[in-house]
Amino acid sequence: MTDKDLKKLTQPEKKVIAKSLVLNGYSLRKVEEILGIDHSSAAIYAQQPTPDEMKEFSTIFDNYIRECKQKGIALVQKRLLELIPKERRIDQVVKAGEFLEGKGQQGQVAVQINNFLKNEKNEFGI
Repeated sequence: MTDKDLKKLTQPEKKVIAKSLVLNGYSLRKVEEILGIDHSSAAIYAQQPTPDEMKEFSTIFDNYIRECKQKGIALVQKRLLELIPKERRIDQVVKAGEFLEGKGQQGQVAVQINNFLKNEKNEFGI
């Protein structure tokens, strides 16, 4: 790859290459020279996650969401099993069933996500 080829790369490609160059010891001025971008842009690109890192984070977060949903469903199922023998009003049982089917209280997962983002510190420092 020639210097001309490097300067014709797309912005996402330049971001990944800039990060790689900086991680491999190249100065921001040298990255500026190689890629034909401003050294301040090179500094920003070097700090941003690569697409692979974002995919990894996305996978971890998706798994967390699924886990929250499963925990919520397990809690509702447990409570439902506790209520069924005692409950004389069928509407409460119907509401619980609708929740399990995803028809009611859609905001519960959003609340769990917000609580996670506010209170938990994970390895990505969200």
